[in-house]
Amino acid sequence: MGSDDALLVERLGKKVKPLLVEGGDLRIYPEPYQRLFSNLVHAFRNAVDHGLESPDEREWSGKDPAGQICVKVESLKGEIHMAISDDGKGIDPAVIREKLKSKFPQKDFTSQSDDEIIQFVCMPGFSSRESVGEFSGRGVGLDALREEVLKMGGHLHLKSKVGVGTTIELRFPELADEPAMLRSA
Repeated sequence: MGSDDALLVERLGKKVKPLLVEGGDLRIYPEPYQRLFSNLVHAFRNAVDHGLESPDEREWSGKDPAGQICVKVESLKGEIHMAISDDGKGIDPAVIREKLKSKFPQKDFTSQSDDEIIQFVCMPGFSSRESVGEFSGRGVGLDALREEVLKMGGHLHLKSKVGVGTTIELRFPELADEPAMLRSA
C-alpha cells in the first residue's frame, strides 16, 4: 500500500496494521503485469473502504482496533496465485441480493448460493454503496481488476465470511520469458 492508501486510511478514520506479505521471496518479472499491478489499487481501496470497520466497531466486535490486510503470492504449475485478504466485516450476501433485486427486479436471485451472489460485486457498474463517495461507489474497481485478470487468461474469485473478512483470489498465467523464481539465499 502506498501513500495514497495511507491518505485513504486517514480520511476514513480507519486504522490499518502494516501490510503483511507472504511469498515475498517470489520474484516476478514485472513488465507483462503492469496493467494488472496498477489495477490492484482497487483491491486495497475496497479492503480499507468497504471491508475494514472503524476502530470502535472493531473493538465492539472483539477485534484489534487496527485492521490487517495480507497479500499472499505463490507460483504453482505455471500460474501465479495471489490472494489479498482483509480481516474486516466481510461481504453480506443478503445486502448484495437486495441490491441485485433493486437493480434487476425482473430476476430472481434466491436460488443462487451465497458464494455465487458475492461474485456480483465484480459486475460492471455494481456498487454496494448507496451513493458515490470520494473513494468508492462508482462500481468500477473490482470490475477493472477482474477484466484485467481475464485479459491475461486468468480468473478472480471472491471468498467472504460476514464478521471475519474477505479474500480476493487471483490466478493468472506466468507471462514472462522466465518463470517466477524463488530468490536464492
